[in-house]
Amino acid sequence: MEIKYLTEHYIPNDVLCREDQLTEIFTQIENFKRFGKGTNYVVHGRTGTGKTLLLKHICNTSGFFIYTNVLQDKTSIRILKSISGGNLKHQSDMINSILKEFNENPKGIIIDEIDRLYPYGFKELMGNLNYIYRETQIPIIVSTNQSIGSFYRQLPEDARLTLFFRELNLPPYTNEELYMILQQRLGSAEIHFEESSKLLLTAIASKEGSARLLLNMAYDCYLEQDFSESNVIKVFRRYSAKQDVDYIMENTNGTEKQVLRAILSLNNSDNNDNINSASLFKLLNIS
Repeated sequence: MEIKYLTEHYIPNDVLCREDQLTEIFTQIENFKRFGKGTNYVVHGRTGTGKTLLLKHICNTSGFFIYTNVLQDKTSIRILKSISGGNLKHQSDMINSILKEFNENPKGIIIDEIDRLYPYGFKELMGNLNYIYRETQIPIIVSTNQSIGSFYRQLPEDARLTLFFRELNLPPYTNEELYMILQQRLGSAEIHFEESSKLLLTAIASKEGSARLLLNMAYDCYLEQDFSESNVIKVFRRYSAKQDVDYIMENTNGTEKQVLRAILSLNNSDNNDNINSASLFKLLNIS
């Protein structure tokens, strides 16, 4: 019995309900190998729709892409260092190393959660990717949790006109798809849930269409050994509220984020007074 299979970090051998997207990407990989010109993609969709799972599966299965995640590498320089092998210090040396390696041994680049670099690191990285693509024509895939409109508004004009990103949208999972995913993970973990528990979990999680939310709910309810409707709803609300906050924070600018963080800080404090402009201005240091 391996409960780790119920976590969002486990990458199964088969990615369910994303067959069309996988087929499209693998077709473009073959086209690049035949014709030498890569097709670039921006993978977008709400949290929990399988973007990271899809990209890691492509990387693991194809053996063709170098994968990096902004959550791990944090800055545009660290991402370049990761792509170039991590031994060089100067940006120009990293880019020259990437160009030399990819012209001799072509590889694709996958950058997950690229929106976490907004605004300045994103533009710097896109400028570098634009140059790398011009010189090598290797395929580049990026993912974003933000709306596709936000992605294009941040994209430098020169990069937009060179990289010509195709959109690969991952829609929310349906009730039936979530049930299939839960069945797959339970089978891998060799854990048994009552049919009524599986149906309840997937029915409630389908309100958000998020596999991440479903797996977190299943994990918590299993540890608590409580699959009552009241507890499943309680767990759903806990994770759903956090997911909504994360999505809002990802789709706001710097000033809006400061205000939202201040409101959340006041809301989570021990002070039971209503949030008012005086307390908010004090926290934001605004006269």
